[in-house]
Amino acid sequence: MKHQLKARAYLRYVDDFVLLADDPQTLVGWQAQIAHFLGEHLHLELHPGKTVLQRCRQGIDFLGCVVYPDHCLIRQRSIRALRLRLRWFEWLIFGQADHPVRMPEAGQWRQWLQSHPVLEAQGHPSQAMLKRMLSTINSYYGVFSHAHTHTLRKHIYEHELGRLQTFFIPDGAGYQHLRIRKVWQSQP
Repeated sequence: MKHQLKARAYLRYVDDFVLLADDPQTLVGWQAQIAHFLGEHLHLELHPGKTVLQRCRQGIDFLGCVVYPDHCLIRQRSIRALRLRLRWFEWLIFGQADHPVRMPEAGQWRQWLQSHPVLEAQGHPSQAMLKRMLSTINSYYGVFSHAHTHTLRKHIYEHELGRLQTFFIPDGAGYQHLRIRKVWQSQP
């Protein structure tokens, strides 16, 4: 980016990147050079649906956020995903939920559930389950904390965690992350 394209303003994280330039012709030229380099040297290609040319003031969709020149917002898809996961947790623990529930289609949760108990008794999750739920929720909260989302994190805890509030409490006033309530921590 810096040495061959001479791009002065760019963002990169693993295989995601954003290039900034003063005129669209420069960006189109860079795109062609990048596509050529990826094809020739790495046998890869740019994803056609994720290559976008637009003005910064429209916001840049990058790493689960929409980044604007003066602020950053979380994608609605990420917020919906957390809400669905919370409903699913509620269903796992209590056997019912306020909204329709669907199990994650694939991934680590399915494997994890095959070898770990969900409940110690009805409505009483196992320690392993509490820790796993907390890890998932805090993962979302961690991503959310990189944007202007204090109000969102507080709203999710106070209004959308539902009966799961029984098990978790904010760790500090900033709603940066949650912790397991002492009453639910390991008991002898």
